[in-house]
Amino acid sequence: MNSFDLFDIDVLRVPGRYWLTIAEKEEADAIIDLLAKAANQIQAGSLGVLETKPVLINNLRAWENLILPRWYHQAGGLSHQEDQLAAVLEGLDLEKVLLMLGKLPGQLDLGQRRVVALLRAVMQHASTWVVEEEWLDWWRDAHGRNQMLAKIYQQIELPASLLILSTNAAAAGYQSINLRVDVA
Repeated sequence: MNSFDLFDIDVLRVPGRYWLTIAEKEEADAIIDLLAKAANQIQAGSLGVLETKPVLINNLRAWENLILPRWYHQAGGLSHQEDQLAAVLEGLDLEKVLLMLGKLPGQLDLGQRRVVALLRAVMQHASTWVVEEEWLDWWRDAHGRNQMLAKIYQQIELPASLLILSTNAAAAGYQSINLRVDVA
């Protein structure tokens, strides 16, 4: 299955800003799972996922949740991954960042979990990000008030494709797409 089987546009291969309106928030998990399977057939680790409540591996510290997925999918040395993370975090209050990254997921508040999920997507160099609308709303709101987030945003490169999953109609600047499969 590829993403063209899922949507009327191949969001994994055709760069763009896409918006999928779903009937219920609960559909998002099934759509993310299907899209991840299609993305992994193209290239492992090519899909970044920014969920309302980010999923992190509980027995790994935050920094391990950032680096290990990319290392697992794309190999290379861990020191190289750490160097890339250091470049993304350049100019931030390192004491505050290191304190956050040294915590287990259960010790992070929701905002910190979302920052870790964002950094994980950045570290993956994922060409497509799928984003739940509540995460996007938080990003827009927190971006203006949260110095760490604002600095991270200046350091990162956004992906070629962005797919927003929402129960609302498409926002300006996004192309509305349709789902071709039943996920219920």
